[in-house]
Amino acid sequence: MEYDIASKRLVEIGKESILRWAAGIETESADLIEESPKEVVSLRSSDFPLLVRDKEGHEQIVLLEFQTQWEIDLPLRLLEYYARFKMKYHIPVMPIVLLFRKHGGAKDSYNDEVVSIRFRLIKIWEISGRELLDSGDVYLYPFLPTKLFF
Repeated sequence: MEYDIASKRLVEIGKESILRWAAGIETESADLIEESPKEVVSLRSSDFPLLVRDKEGHEQIVLLEFQTQWEIDLPLRLLEYYARFKMKYHIPVMPIVLLFRKHGGAKDSYNDEVVSIRFRLIKIWEISGRELLDSGDVYLYPFLPTKLFF
């Protein structure tokens, strides 16, 4: 991804706002899960795995993935991350992809003869800039320029 440092900082300071906007979750707490190298069976790791507790006390893992452009294997990577966190924590896991550049083949699911996965796909180019501005939430404002340049 071209904007790793910026997205990491955005998640650090605005994760509650992003979770409210992208997942509809009112958080009590949201903590980044740090994966140690010995726990990860491949070199790939989720961008931002968050252990989230909502206002009702329910816990879940939210996997936030920021993608500049669509990659054909992205759904399979999400499946890998999903399985890893589901097996470790045994709580619901919600994968969310924020996709910045328009791509006609981007879709929110994957199916083959054995497995399938659905995930939340937020196509940033389809989001109303007015909606983000009207929210009044400054932590969502960084998504506005992406509408102008992508």
